[in-house]
Amino acid sequence: MGLIQGMHHVALKCSDVEEFERAIEFYTKVLGMRVKRRWGEGKDSGIMIDTGEGLIEIFAKNDGPLPQGTIRHFALKVKDADACAEAVRAAGYPVTDGPRDVLIKSDPPLPARVCFCLGAVGEEVEFFQEKPMERAPGDDRPTELTQTWTVTEDMTAAHLRGKGTAIFSTPSMVSLMERTCLELAKAYLAEGQSTVGAEVRVRHLAPTPVGGHVTCRAVIRTIEGRRMWFDAEMTDEKGKVGEGSHLRVIVAPKAMADKAEKK
Repeated sequence: MGLIQGMHHVALKCSDVEEFERAIEFYTKVLGMRVKRRWGEGKDSGIMIDTGEGLIEIFAKNDGPLPQGTIRHFALKVKDADACAEAVRAAGYPVTDGPRDVLIKSDPPLPARVCFCLGAVGEEVEFFQEKPMERAPGDDRPTELTQTWTVTEDMTAAHLRGKGTAIFSTPSMVSLMERTCLELAKAYLAEGQSTVGAEVRVRHLAPTPVGGHVTCRAVIRTIEGRRMWFDAEMTDEKGKVGEGSHLRVIVAPKAMADKAEKK
């Protein structure tokens, strides 16, 4: 098990209280983030602002000059990089690069739309919008699928453990996400092919009671050879309750069965 669980926060230091307040306005008013906690007064003030997947911590007091340092920039995950650029420009902040499309040649490749701006403290901020897989002209196969279920008792944490809360369980969320991706993958299979799950990463963000409705939206991120990567989001009547990614591998069922028999 690794030592690191994730990124907790990025810290910014301001030259004075006026710059501190401008920084708060930039992240809360311009970009629409929520204040998580705030403390102190005047030069001793501090604040943590919630990005949705981590925090930005800002201090009003700085002990010395503000060098660029070795961190080049930090990136915020967004749904619409162009909308972010428009909001930043309208508020009088400079957009230094983009918006533009990029392809990160990783495994799997990651298409994205990005733009960069300078914030209230001079920090360089990237808006990073992951893009779904691009299809060839004339390819009308679906790249996303949405399915909805009603939460029943057998989908709850109480059912799994014999006790506990009667809310939608994380294993059930994983199962429904996988089922949606499995169904979406079928449009890309040749005769005699199937897919098997190889990796799942899921964050369960909010509870859903029995009787509530959960909807999974799965999107094909990319296909490389026999490997298919999906992004999935789960919502209920109140909003997003989960998100994740899933890798499925295209296989020949008979070959897989023969391989399992040899174990």
